[in-house]
Amino acid sequence: MQVPSIEEVRRTVEDRFDVEALEAHGGMGAVFRGRHRSLDSPVAIKVLPIPATLDPDQLARFRREAMTAAKLPHPNIVPVYEFEVSGDMAYLVMPLINGPSLQAWLKKHGSMSFAEAWKLLSQVGSALQFAHDRDIIHRDIKPANILLDQDTDRWMVADFGLARAIVPSKDSQLTVTGMVVGTPAYMPPEQATGGAVDARADLYALGSVVYECLTGEMFGLDQTRAGAESRLCDMGFSPARARHITAPLEFDPQARPPSVNDWLVTVAPTGSKKLRVAIAAGVSLILASASVVLVVLLVGQRVPESTQPVVAMLPILVLSGQVPEGWPDDAVQSMFEEQLRSVPGQGLITSQALIVSARGGPGLPVPHADSLAAVGLDRGATTIFAVSVEFLAGDSIRLSARVGGAGGDPETFKARGPVDSLPVFVSSIVVDAFVNELALEEAGLNEAMPRDVSAAVTYVNGRRLFRQAAYHNALERFQVVIAADSTFAPAYFWAMFCEVMRTRPTRATRATRSALEAALRYGDRLPPSAKALLDAYRLLVEDGDVVGAYAAFAEHAEQNPTLADAWFMKGYLEFYFAPLLRINQRQAQVALQKARDRDPGFAVPYALLGWIAMAGAEPNKAVAQRNFRSYLSIDSVSVWADLIRMADSAAFGGTSQALKIRESLYGRPVEALEYIVLAGGALDITKTDRLMTDQAIVALVSQATLPSDKQMVFRMQAARLFAARRLDDWDELRREASSQNTPGIELDYWTLLLGVTRLLPVPNPDSLSVVARRLAKADDPVALWLAARWLGDAAEGARAKAQLDALRDSGYSILVDNLLGDLAAWHALAAGDSASALTIWGRSTERHQIEDVFFGLVGSLWPLQLDRARVAFAMGRYQEVLNATAQFEKTVGFMDQVAWFEGLRLRANAFQARDNREIPDARRLRGCLTYVLEKANGAGVAEYEEVAAEWGVTGGSPTCRLP
Repeated sequence: MQVPSIEEVRRTVEDRFDVEALEAHGGMGAVFRGRHRSLDSPVAIKVLPIPATLDPDQLARFRREAMTAAKLPHPNIVPVYEFEVSGDMAYLVMPLINGPSLQAWLKKHGSMSFAEAWKLLSQVGSALQFAHDRDIIHRDIKPANILLDQDTDRWMVADFGLARAIVPSKDSQLTVTGMVVGTPAYMPPEQATGGAVDARADLYALGSVVYECLTGEMFGLDQTRAGAESRLCDMGFSPARARHITAPLEFDPQARPPSVNDWLVTVAPTGSKKLRVAIAAGVSLILASASVVLVVLLVGQRVPESTQPVVAMLPILVLSGQVPEGWPDDAVQSMFEEQLRSVPGQGLITSQALIVSARGGPGLPVPHADSLAAVGLDRGATTIFAVSVEFLAGDSIRLSARVGGAGGDPETFKARGPVDSLPVFVSSIVVDAFVNELALEEAGLNEAMPRDVSAAVTYVNGRRLFRQAAYHNALERFQVVIAADSTFAPAYFWAMFCEVMRTRPTRATRATRSALEAALRYGDRLPPSAKALLDAYRLLVEDGDVVGAYAAFAEHAEQNPTLADAWFMKGYLEFYFAPLLRINQRQAQVALQKARDRDPGFAVPYALLGWIAMAGAEPNKAVAQRNFRSYLSIDSVSVWADLIRMADSAAFGGTSQALKIRESLYGRPVEALEYIVLAGGALDITKTDRLMTDQAIVALVSQATLPSDKQMVFRMQAARLFAARRLDDWDELRREASSQNTPGIELDYWTLLLGVTRLLPVPNPDSLSVVARRLAKADDPVALWLAARWLGDAAEGARAKAQLDALRDSGYSILVDNLLGDLAAWHALAAGDSASALTIWGRSTERHQIEDVFFGLVGSLWPLQLDRARVAFAMGRYQEVLNATAQFEKTVGFMDQVAWFEGLRLRANAFQARDNREIPDARRLRGCLTYVLEKANGAGVAEYEEVAAEWGVTGGSPTCRLP
């Protein structure tokens, strides 16, 4: 064919799409890469030039490609967005699949393992069975028409342009007996000779593709099934497995399996036949007599993520009437899904998750119930749940629920009565349908919805607002629910998370503690899933056990793999506390992606995934931008949205945009500025990000009016100053703070802190003793610890230690234990027992006052880790040095910067000393440290020159990105 130019295609599609480049061309069209202007999403534009002597058959076949694919809404079929004929050209628009064709994959890798081939076979087989059930055959299955979508890890079938409807239609003569259409290398004999074909032709072609995937060799018409079977046996397949795999390659169509489903059941890996292979079953929703009839046909099964039963809930159908005024459109849907989440030992796939999975692209209509049910089965559902609702005259409501599973007829559950009883009806239907008497007796089924319908609607609104990151508004809704029903535990639970998510990082302590206490009062009344989350969160906050809490969240997620909240909390800990967990922050991607996939309307996972994509040695800006835009489609007004817009502009808008953002910081909310500062405390940020962080601190200084705010911004300024060793600026900063009425205790903190940690020389020890005695009178664990450290075993020091010990039962009990451990370690060190000191420091840094970690003066326990590293290095225990200094490389708290100069120096030297040679980790850290110190002044210049001479380096990486 004559391939049109890009300019010709641009004129044809006019202003709806940007046409960027030619991707491929063949006998049935040329494919161009483009972008949908209004949706800003990548698309593939397939064009067919119409010659002057128009071939009606060719154009009709091209038109049918669009019509056929458009009515096959399946997650493994590439959908069609649009079809048009304009002038002398026809074109259709499809999503641009980010990934190779199977043809390209095999060219690169040669062949597949059986597990890889089974994944492809089950997904492509699911798509073909879905088409065959609708009397459509593809006729050109080949590796070039099977694409790997790397964004969703799905194999997808493309190019239904040669499809032929089995049921006769007005244009069924377009492809007739005697015409050979397709690709000869993968055609069955009946198709190659121009004979009649049916769905078994696709089965033969798919069998040929799978054979090629396993062997790396094409199956030609000159070969036989027996030869293919022998080849597989030579590769190590059992005779039975080889016989099943090659079953579609019989030359006689009658000898092949009757359907794709029948073939897949025999090929499925051992142990999975009693479960579900990824076969989309036929599911029909028939509206009759104001009720829903659900027919579920399950053929085979694939292995779901866990062995628990899983319910896939279809979108609720409103058969008559209107949703009452003031209710959200999905109020009934939300009530059922909230109640389903509370069923012990059962997973849930929400309607929104089904819709997003089945749509295949943005802007498309909600798929038919058949497609949604097929997606549910493909994702491991054991049951399909469909509900219809009728709003009747006289404020009455009628519900009809149908439950279908493997084997047996669907069951029907109905309820009718006043709208005010809706929560009771929802609870009773779910209990009757999904909770047997034994489970109800042993585990109970705590209420997932308030009994009052007004409170129930308010509650589901609060849950929605929480997912949209509107935490202030969500908290208001939960407080209304609590006022209406003071014993309804889930309202306290979600109010707690609203407080956690909305609170400024510098003020986390009070809000987190009080909210947790309120939730724990009613914790025993929570549904099992929420109770498990609360128990794990209690470990985090009350016990300071980050590792234990993480294990609890991870276990809950694995046991409840369909629940977005469980995966989100696991990913949230991995994102914010990666250094304490000794993991890379990127590990959070898996859990956050699962949270996003299970609840596509949940905003925060998109934000965290975007920030992860922007971090590290190789930022992925495309992934970041995609997640940022998805977030903003859900929430465009919160502080998080403000942060994302800034990150998006700074990352993709160039230097000028970054400059504009820095200039705009003075008008930004305090919460946003604090998050910017927190992110800017990392070692591996770019020079642009450092400037942004420093500007955010300046903006906070200008907004600080309360003493507590003045205290905090001074702390931020001091940490940045000592990170860069701008030591000449220290006295000036203190003078400015005094003139701006910064609380004196913060200045005392720093004066004594720098003395006890030996980060600055102590010119006048007596003056520090005066400060220590002053702090010894404060009722604060940090003040008492500093006083006890400086004053030692003297009477005043002993009193400060005793007062610190008396604070064990306070809200700072974990931090008190940490600081008392530090005093004990120093006592052991003074007695000459360095080994015991290291043991005590190691034990005293295992738990954290978690809400004090980010901006607490010593909440990240950096002074303890620094002293531990010093002693371990002197003893030649280099691995312990690396353990103690890990948080200075992967920053735990903002104040870790204070110890960078010595901590990173110790870490780099420990790497080299441990292996007795120069290693990349040591070189990288030296580059990072010298880069950070480039703006040192005063005594800091001498320190910089000392390490530069010691290491033989000058300057460091301009970005200092860490792996």
